[in-house]
Amino acid sequence: MAVDRPIMVYNPATGALEREIVLGERFVRLLYECRLGRLAARTIFARPWFSRLCGRLQDSPRSARRIASTAAALRIDLGEAAGTDFTSFNDFFTRALKPGARPIPGDPGVAISPCDARLLAVPAAAPATRFMVKAAPLDLAALLADDALCARYTGGALCIYRLCPADYHRFHFPEACVPEPAATIAGRLHSVNPIALATGLRVLDANLRHRTLLAAGERAGTLCMLEIGAMCVGSIVQTYAPGAPAARGAEKGMFRFGGSTVIVLYEPGRVRLDAAIAERSAAGIETLVRVGAPIGAYEPARA
Repeated sequence: MAVDRPIMVYNPATGALEREIVLGERFVRLLYECRLGRLAARTIFARPWFSRLCGRLQDSPRSARRIASTAAALRIDLGEAAGTDFTSFNDFFTRALKPGARPIPGDPGVAISPCDARLLAVPAAAPATRFMVKAAPLDLAALLADDALCARYTGGALCIYRLCPADYHRFHFPEACVPEPAATIAGRLHSVNPIALATGLRVLDANLRHRTLLAAGERAGTLCMLEIGAMCVGSIVQTYAPGAPAARGAEKGMFRFGGSTVIVLYEPGRVRLDAAIAERSAAGIETLVRVGAPIGAYEPARA
């Protein structure tokens, strides 16, 4: 990606490509578009201790001073927030929304987004996949850290949801299910911004991440949901109860400060992606989605 090339995403609300506002864009480009920056990213900024330090700073009461300017710069609609009496920047970053702010479709045949994000979707995941116009590598076995799961989800739909600092940073269950405990897979914390992904650096399958299997019944099968940490993400927080039935659209957890990513994998033959989303994704164009947005349809229940 050229230094001066903007990041463009498709907004279904306007029917047009729009330039993404990147918080700290100059810093991210410095880290990933020059040799010394990439060295610093590998040796310092992508290490978990650096992101833990950032998280502690965002938890301090003094950090609340940055909320108003950040919300204005990123054009965040705080009218959706359940409350605005934030005690720290992380309190603002992990804000809850008012009831009904993200309606969930009643049609059980519709597959939905679990978060507010920019979506790239692959109709049939291969063991080795490249996305973002074939720039960023993704090894399915490495991502899942399990060869049996890699075989199980090869050929199924793969949805990559990239969250930015402007987004609502809680994530939800994409289907009614009984969730297993989240497995933590260790790794570093590189940026998930397209500026970093365009370098060909291993990010999504190498960053720290949580992996959860969701038993979702005969039609949806078992989904695999991953939350992937990123540079300056203080932590990934799971708020659900493992083993207890979870409603479609119910909160699963949240990311603390920083960009981050959610990936949902479907077993082969379960989901048919929205054709327009799939077409844009094949061209490396992300689509803006919100919690509950339709991203495809489930195939008829298996006999």
